[in-house]
Amino acid sequence: MLSALANVVTAIRGPPPLPQELERAWEGRRLGQTMGAAVARPAVAVAASAQTPTVLIVGAGIGGLALAQALRKQGISFRIFERDPSAAIRPQGWALSLNWILGELLPAFSLDLPPLAATAVEAELGLPSESAFYNANTKETLFRAGSHGGFLRVNRAALRDWLMSHIDVTWGKKFARYVTEPNGLITAHFEDGTSVSGHVLVGADGVRSRVRQQIHAPTPPPLNPIPVGILVGEFDVQASEYERFFELGRSSCMAYGTDRRLFIAPQYIRRAKARYYWILSWTDPATAAPEYWTHLQAKTPQQWLDMAKGLVAEMHPDFKRIVETQDPAQMLQPFPVRDQIPQPIPDGRVTLIGDAFHAMSFFRGEGAQQALKDALDLAKALNTQIATAYGMSVQPEAPKFDEALKRYEEATIERSTQAVLRSREAATDYKFSLPGPPKGKGGPPRAGAGGPPAAAGVGPVASGPAPKV
Repeated sequence: MLSALANVVTAIRGPPPLPQELERAWEGRRLGQTMGAAVARPAVAVAASAQTPTVLIVGAGIGGLALAQALRKQGISFRIFERDPSAAIRPQGWALSLNWILGELLPAFSLDLPPLAATAVEAELGLPSESAFYNANTKETLFRAGSHGGFLRVNRAALRDWLMSHIDVTWGKKFARYVTEPNGLITAHFEDGTSVSGHVLVGADGVRSRVRQQIHAPTPPPLNPIPVGILVGEFDVQASEYERFFELGRSSCMAYGTDRRLFIAPQYIRRAKARYYWILSWTDPATAAPEYWTHLQAKTPQQWLDMAKGLVAEMHPDFKRIVETQDPAQMLQPFPVRDQIPQPIPDGRVTLIGDAFHAMSFFRGEGAQQALKDALDLAKALNTQIATAYGMSVQPEAPKFDEALKRYEEATIERSTQAVLRSREAATDYKFSLPGPPKGKGGPPRAGAGGPPAAAGVGPVASGPAPKV
């Protein structure tokens, strides 16, 4: 009697479904009817087979994989596609900070994942994460945090591997376009000629999202250039030097000047050796022009390093030493910083998460956490819609996925717009502040306005004219 319902439930909720619970619930309803009354078998009007996944995810980065994990725990079927041919085909970046999202992230995933703490940059040493913030000239400590819990500085590649636990990613699938079918399903087409249909399509394909391009066609919103210059170097640190670097900040440190900052952090720390990187940024309106970057990127690594040495010349020797001892062969190509205010998405069953929705600068460390928040909120919205459709009627109706997406999008636009603007401001505002959980339209309080006492300002520190490019 329940076979029809089971087929629909499998189509919508997918593995791991809850057929026994649903069957018991239905039997309870049947037995509760007046004796002799006719009891109709539930029927849900969903034009899909049992093989149709509820959610198609384009992009197996941090946001897309987090969405997959949240859907997995809730028993909502999905498929996730990634353009790269394998997980190891290209570097995944350096490291990122997790703080305010942790309390929401861990309960949203199944308990069969490895410990998240194992992804921390200093996990092999068994040490907790800790970051420090300084006046660039005097080395005055502005804030030091993390050693008492509630903060993880994680290696990006390790975090991605953690998020891939028990997730079957379909690799080598370059998204081409999507089509909304007459029956309401969304069909994703890939460059290799294959296609897959589902009830919802989610673009988690990053700052150059092809899904976003189609959503906002023919005039997708451009990325906004941030008026800062960037220089980057990488270097190895031997275990014998750990004490000096840990004193600066075991997981990361930031030195603030009036119009520039130096960020120093490990990508990972092993027992014998660690891999570190530094990012030097400074305010320069000229960087808004594309030709600025064309000219800068054409320079040699030695020229990049010479520029960096000039920019840190007035900083405290402990910070200046990092740049002055840099091997020019390990200088990385400079890159522009851009962001984008999230735009309303037309009604339908296609949506976005993470950088595909709201790219932001890294100056407040919010991008990854906002992407994770997107994933959790979207999974919750879909689960609520499905549960309500099945739970509030003797003859359940098909879930109204478009309504769930609209609620998610409206809340996300409000939240992430503030995050983008806070990060944009922080790019050229050299006053220390901490990222915090979303708090309505205003977001978390800025330091100096409810933040840590040490965050009120950094005083007179390293400054000077922008370098000539």
